[in-house]
Amino acid sequence: RWAAAWPAASVGDLAFSPDGRLLAVASRGDEVRVLDAATGAELLAIGGLCEPRAVAWGPAGLSPPLLAFNDGPRVRIVAIEHEK
Repeated sequence: RWAAAWPAASVGDLAFSPDGRLLAVASRGDEVRVLDAATGAELLAIGGLCEPRAVAWGPAGLSPPLLAFNDGPRVRIVAIEHEK
């Protein structure tokens, strides 16, 4: 369908949103990206993080969906706005 523009070795974790429309990718550098799962288009990049290694979505049915990821020793939870 589509291929990522970054090397697979730089991916720490990835997770599909509960509705399957979004894909969150934690890089081994300093960024979490939110992509359109169907096209691979980048919708959001959250940079300046401390080696994010894990991403997880909140439960289905939340609007906007919640995305959790680690930022060094902290866990951040953000609401992800996107068009349906």
